[in-house]
Amino acid sequence: MLEDLEKQLLDQQATLASDIRSQEATLTTLKETYLKVAGALEIIAIQKKQAQENEEAREEEVPIPM
Repeated sequence: MLEDLEKQLLDQQATLASDIRSQEATLTTLKETYLKVAGALEIIAIQKKQAQENEEAREEEVPIPM
């Protein structure tokens, strides 16, 4: 009886350990994807800022009368 319980618990422990490893791998992938998306958003923010600065610089240019 105790041996059966011990076997069940050992099986459950092995299954849980496997599930934990699998979930850790999934979490790592999700973290990497999140960081890539965050990086892409930072690049877009920089590009938008540069475009706005370029537009403002063009608006400030004074045309030379002919």
